[in-house]
Parts: sequence; structure tokens; C-alpha cells
Amino acid sequence: MGLIAANPDVARRGIRLRQSGQEVIEILAAKKIHSTWVVPGGVDEPLTAWLPEAKESIDKTLTFWKREMDCHQAEARVFGNFPSLFMGLVTPDGGLEHYDGKIRFVDATGTIGEMPLRVELVAADGTVLDTVGRG
Repeated sequence: MGLIAANPDVARRGIRLRQSGQEVIEILAAKKIHSTWVVPGGVDEPLTAWLPEAKESIDKTLTFWKREMDCHQAEARVFGNFPSLFMGLVTPDGGLEHYDGKIRFVDATGTIGEMPLRVELVAADGTVLDTVGRG
């Protein structure tokens, strides 16, 4: 919501660019959702037409963000900069799994575990709000 207030033109262009992408998919694939036109590695027919409005929006947005990036260096250094756990499914030999498999956790130091011994939910002020597990 802050982008809409600070720069409504960029917000409108972003929304319109997404809409343009959906229109391209609908034109080429006959429907916007669950089309068979998109296949792994690309599409099954070449995209020969370019939407001038979409290209203009991309160019203007890139110009805007390149100019704005310098204004937000302090936020960029700390945004998302905190230790975290990562979780995924793995096969018995540690490969990627999408459906069955063991749940594997990796902590911020790269330590791998099948189950963390102790996970704490900590508030910004350092107060432990909740604890799960042993330890």
C-alpha cells in the first residue's frame, strides 16, 4: 500500500503489466489459467508479437528502480537479515522430494537435522514467546 501512495504510476504500471502478461497467455494459449501452451523449458509455440505497452512499462519500471535503489541501501542491508530455519522434503538419500519424504531442517549455520531439538519463537525485543521441542 505504501507504493500506491508514494508512486501511484509505478503501482498502476505493475498491475497493468501483470494484466498484459495474462492477456498474452490467453491470446496464445486460449485461456489464462492451466493452459497447455506453457511447457517445461518454455512454450510450445514461439512468441512472435511484442506488446509495446508491456515493454514500455518494463523500461519505465527498471529506470525507476535503478534510480531508487540508492535511496534504500540502509533497508536493503537489514531486510531479511536474520537467522532462520529452512525446511523441505527429502528422499532417504537426501535428494529433493515434492510429495513423500522426510522433513529436513537446515539452520542458519547450515546444520542439517531431521527435527530441531528446540525451536523458539522470539519477539523483536528478544523475549521468548514460545518454545517447541526438547533442550
